[in-house]
Amino acid sequence: MKRWLPLAGLLGLLPLAAVPATAAQPDACRIVHPSEYQRVLHKRVKLSQGEGLTSCNVRVAGPQFPSIIPNVNPYNAAYVNRLLASLTGKQRVPGLGPKGYAVLIDGAPTVYAVRHGYIIAFQSGADPGQYHPTMAQMIALTKIAYGRV
Repeated sequence: MKRWLPLAGLLGLLPLAAVPATAAQPDACRIVHPSEYQRVLHKRVKLSQGEGLTSCNVRVAGPQFPSIIPNVNPYNAAYVNRLLASLTGKQRVPGLGPKGYAVLIDGAPTVYAVRHGYIIAFQSGADPGQYHPTMAQMIALTKIAYGRV
């Protein structure tokens, strides 16, 4: 059931060479502000650095596990194309560019987008005891991040 955590880890392994040296790595914990999470989710959140330097743990007040893990990683065309090809049931998301997709992974909403040399992924957990955002909420959060990357 924890398929989303390994995916977050894999995204963190993408080569940094795919991004121009002058570009600053976006911070996954700063691309959506806590007040914006609260506005979209209608719940208070706590943010903490994720397992890698490119992810963040978003915990809705109360649950032990992260409810959402946003990731921002350097774009690697071959990896992203393989990733998107492997996803079944994905839906294109207007407003998130040509590689903007939403998909359920183990019943949990996940949204991907590519912008300015980065892949943005907002992943939700499927573990019991977690807060489960809706697909619409995950898309809204990804659109906020997409506008800042």
